[in-house]
Amino acid sequence: DLHRDTSRQCDRMRRRHYKWLVFFAGLMTYLVFNQGSFHVIDPSDLDPESLMDWVKQNKEEFEDTYSARRKQVADLCNYHNIGNNKHSSHLREDIWHELQKANWDNLFYVPKYNFIWCKVPKAGSSTWVYNLLKLTNVSKQKLDLEGAGIHGLLRDYYPRMQTDQLEKLMQSVYTFIVVRHPFERILSAYRDKLENYERDLKFRKGFYYENYGKNIVAQFRNFSDESLIGRKEPTFQEFVTYLLKTPPRQYDEHWMPMWSLCSPCLLKYKIISKMETFSQDTAYILQSLGLGDTLKVEWVHKTGNTKSSELARSYFSKLTQSEVWTLYLKYKLDFELYQFDESDYLNWAIDDL
Repeated sequence: DLHRDTSRQCDRMRRRHYKWLVFFAGLMTYLVFNQGSFHVIDPSDLDPESLMDWVKQNKEEFEDTYSARRKQVADLCNYHNIGNNKHSSHLREDIWHELQKANWDNLFYVPKYNFIWCKVPKAGSSTWVYNLLKLTNVSKQKLDLEGAGIHGLLRDYYPRMQTDQLEKLMQSVYTFIVVRHPFERILSAYRDKLENYERDLKFRKGFYYENYGKNIVAQFRNFSDESLIGRKEPTFQEFVTYLLKTPPRQYDEHWMPMWSLCSPCLLKYKIISKMETFSQDTAYILQSLGLGDTLKVEWVHKTGNTKSSELARSYFSKLTQSEVWTLYLKYKLDFELYQFDESDYLNWAIDDL
């Protein structure tokens, strides 16, 4: 009898255990397949149509994300007293004064669809230039033929508007900006514009070498380094040294701080898109503008295919931590406005602190 009772008790425990296993398995299945609750899908793996559906299903979650991004920018701008006459002790005075002036030069208004995009070079800019030109019915053949030169076409189709007109439009139309980790953006600019002279010659008739590259080499190269004999282009370390020793107001737009290009404290953007979430952010924007059937989510002008963290590590591991930290301070406001982290880059660098 005792044996029978023990056996029944064990059976009951096994059944209870089995029920819990079934419940847990069901719960996990629900979480995995209910995309609104538990995202296991990588949006970059989805085809454009599936991506649009996925974004539509998760609309509320996206809106919460964009609301949080806007709040972060607004809170930091308030913290630094941008938009009033009281100088913030947390910022250098020259930077604070520059933040008080709106930069309207990088805004592109699309009247047919009633939206404004602020162009940040090296932050999805080629994709959006391509998109804006497609909306003017420029043929795909012409766009493909122009290649990197499509940026020069943009103002032909979207001329700069008067400041007072833009000021009114910014209050009423759909506005967005794409931002990127400052160090990734710097590296992308270096690789695209300065690392390869032949590439610069092919796409830009040597513009970046003539205006930046040869001067960087002349000023910052250690000519006793035999490994650099015969090298025409600046190294990444030389480029970073140039950035550290040059006032940001003298920078080219491709490595100018994002805050100085799009004035986020004075010009309020409805959507702050990030390169880390570029595919889904772009899908959300296209859907919001009713352009989901007109434009596709596609990347234009990627420099190479190596995973970004591996690529960044290979370059930043040649810098010292002092250099990386000083570079961080140059772009600190961008890091804070858009909540980017510098710690990996510091860890990759040579320890000299």
